[in-house]
Amino acid sequence: MYEELENYRKQGYGKSLSGTHSSKKALYSLSARELLVFALTELSLFTPIIFMFALLEVIPEPLQEQLFGQVSELIWMITVVLFVLLYVLFAILSIGKTILQYANFCIYQENNDALRIEHGLIEQKSQVIPANKIQGIRIKQGIISHMLGLVSVDLLLAGGQEKQADEKSAQTNQPYLLPLISTAKLQQYLSQFVPEYAAEFDLQSVKEQRLWYFTRFKLFAVVLPVGLYLIFDFSWWWMLLSIAILLALSMIYASFQSKLQSYGISSKLLCFQQIHLGECQKVMVQRKNIQSLEIRTSRWLYPKKFAHCKISVKAGNGDFSSQLSYLPLEAIDEISSFYRLKRKERAIFDDSTNC
Repeated sequence: MYEELENYRKQGYGKSLSGTHSSKKALYSLSARELLVFALTELSLFTPIIFMFALLEVIPEPLQEQLFGQVSELIWMITVVLFVLLYVLFAILSIGKTILQYANFCIYQENNDALRIEHGLIEQKSQVIPANKIQGIRIKQGIISHMLGLVSVDLLLAGGQEKQADEKSAQTNQPYLLPLISTAKLQQYLSQFVPEYAAEFDLQSVKEQRLWYFTRFKLFAVVLPVGLYLIFDFSWWWMLLSIAILLALSMIYASFQSKLQSYGISSKLLCFQQIHLGECQKVMVQRKNIQSLEIRTSRWLYPKKFAHCKISVKAGNGDFSSQLSYLPLEAIDEISSFYRLKRKERAIFDDSTNC
């Protein structure tokens, strides 16, 4: 089926978009194998299964027996079969959607120092990205991608991008630059497509122990087993076991947040690394593109010399923000000093322009 659709596209559909590049060689293209891996890693196939087993571990066994005992085995069997069928159908549709959307993914270099990104199997989309519209990049790596040594890179684009004659009217403000690339080749392609962001950072992690700060609000998860214990009649040690499991999961996630959160500073670039929804994200922005720097603390954090730091850049018609939490004030001062140089650079630029 894939080959038939591809032959159909090459014979007729999408000639108006790709015809202008028939003589050009793509600087980057996504192979069929990489596309399939990208679809599987984007889908997070194991998330529902992990959630189901985690839920069964949290719910005490006496409560499970009480719930299961009220329904016949036939109904439970039908329910399980329906769940599996729906899950398989959802997986097939999600993988198919990703394949149709990102098949034939190619990057071309335009004559005016811009990139043209084309992708799509049935409906091919094309987007021209001028270099001055790139506000930053974001490098993402999930759990499965980390095990395979792969990352994804998307762009943060400013609004007001001019529409090209052969482009669709709707443009995405965070398109993929590299849907899937090995970490070994990442710097090579960044140097080729976005050389301003090809700097290798010596990320600085925070030495102070902040595990408690990342864990404390997650402790409210123990309300669930306590509430079930008060509503249903089951053994107290099942409640304690459920609380222990939730605490262990919270501690593991908080530990990753605390250890992986870091920042890096070069001459003109600022990099924030954080964990977001189980995915490691590294945001890199140029100093001149930072719209605002926000620093927040509280009467409880300030005596401990901790604060939160958030940067914002233009992305489309809104803002894109990245935040690091519980940074020591020394790190905050370093980031603030980097940001304040923006005013000096702007003043030097205005003086040179007036002259």
